[in-house]
Amino acid sequence: RSWFSLHMLLGVLGPLCILLHCNFRLGSTNSNVALTSMLLVAGSGLVGRYLYGKFHFGLYGQQVGLQQLKTDLDYIYQQFEASGLEDPGRAGLKALYETCSEIIESQRKKVSVRQLIGQRRRLRQMTRQALSTIVADDTTAAARKQLEDLRHALVALLDKLAGLRLFERLFGLWHIVHIPVFLLMIVTAIVHIFVVHWY
Repeated sequence: RSWFSLHMLLGVLGPLCILLHCNFRLGSTNSNVALTSMLLVAGSGLVGRYLYGKFHFGLYGQQVGLQQLKTDLDYIYQQFEASGLEDPGRAGLKALYETCSEIIESQRKKVSVRQLIGQRRRLRQMTRQALSTIVADDTTAAARKQLEDLRHALVALLDKLAGLRLFERLFGLWHIVHIPVFLLMIVTAIVHIFVVHWY
């Protein structure tokens, strides 16, 4: 966790210092290559941070697991059932629950990126349809608030499930690009420093 914090801090402060160093202007070919490499690494880091957040709980949280998602899904569904939800909300929610359970089971095996994208699209569409039918009746304000809290919890959970395996896969591909660009930045920075002091 401390290394990750330091990594992100230096990933922001480093490029900022370099931009101040070059006075926000381009220079020689060598320095331009070094600057471009640094900006690519920094930009790539932002993309990686976005992908990381899609399958982790919070900035330093644990990686989201399918078993944890299934447990949370069961709990939220039981809470909806206990709230006395009426049709068509109950029927839509049950269909959504069964679809989520199927997706969780399918993702325990190896699934192609194309299938993951299809599952994500299907799950998002079903979520919108199901939530549109869940309407709080004119009961107490506490009951309406509980139902709204459950809706928010369900949306957050399904957002994780919809992209879990997809973003894990994309994060792996991202690493393949990020590391070589980082190494290129190191090499060009060393060459830049050498050239400046040599001449």
